[in-house]
Amino acid sequence: MDHDQSQGAALLRLLPFLWLLPQSWTAPRAPTPVWRDDLENHTFLHTIYCQDWSPSVGLSETYDEDQLFSFNFSQNVRVPRLPEFTDWAQKAGDSSNIFFDKTFCQEMIQEIGPNLEGQIPVSRGPVWFSPGRRPSSEAQLLPHLSSQSPPSLTLSLPSLLYAMFPPNTGIPSKLVTSFPHTSIPPPGIPITEVYTLKPLEFGKPNTLVCSVSNLFPPTLTVNWQHQFSPVEGAGPTFVSAVDGLSFQAFSYLNFTPAPNDVYSCIVTHEIDGYTAIAYWVPQNALPSDLLENVLCGVAFGLGVLGIIVGLVLIIYFRRPCSGG
Repeated sequence: MDHDQSQGAALLRLLPFLWLLPQSWTAPRAPTPVWRDDLENHTFLHTIYCQDWSPSVGLSETYDEDQLFSFNFSQNVRVPRLPEFTDWAQKAGDSSNIFFDKTFCQEMIQEIGPNLEGQIPVSRGPVWFSPGRRPSSEAQLLPHLSSQSPPSLTLSLPSLLYAMFPPNTGIPSKLVTSFPHTSIPPPGIPITEVYTLKPLEFGKPNTLVCSVSNLFPPTLTVNWQHQFSPVEGAGPTFVSAVDGLSFQAFSYLNFTPAPNDVYSCIVTHEIDGYTAIAYWVPQNALPSDLLENVLCGVAFGLGVLGIIVGLVLIIYFRRPCSGG
């Protein structure tokens, strides 16, 4: 009974803030369209979020989970993901609604958050032990191979899960479990993969993509290493929302691949200090232009040699036999 009363009291604290709901939430909705079986449905997702961590506020607009736009709140401009979307970003005139949503989101955190502290649990995903495995240290967990396309080899460490105990328990943060490689990590545990943006060819400029999925909340730091040394010059990290109250992030690094390269993308989830590392080494690279030219020349030479040998044999066998 006391638990039900505490939940009711928590909900009552939400009532004074209902009048702050954005106009877009309370406006009459358009009639639901009738979908035809021969049409393909698509999803446009407009998400604004705020949090106590960095970034404190953000906006993401995606189409079928592909990011189209973000928003620069300091400059009050919509930022296109690709140059082709620049005209669309400039024509949008909803900046006032975006800033209203931003203010509403921040007031919810500042006013409601402290009142509900300790009464509404924070969901960080379930914690479980895989059968027969409870590692005593991080050294007992080995990275595993994950398939990747375009051709590359990725070593990732998604099998680590850190549980954060409340401060009043007196138990420090420590590694408590791992989950099988075939299981999907719980929400909030980043999954990191690295691949090339274009087909791999040695000596030709390319771009490495560090893809981070299963991210919540959207606060992270991405660092690149080459041959286990820090690399500068990586592009900005793009964060976008996906279905299921989760986020994904992408970081890009321009490079020229070489046969002995070893690149790593280090993703740190700042809320709990969890770190995921994905390694990339070249594999199954496309043949270079020099190799193609050499192979083509060898094939041409063998063809010419075959023609000459064939002509010699024809002439030899057509000679009249000398009588004895």
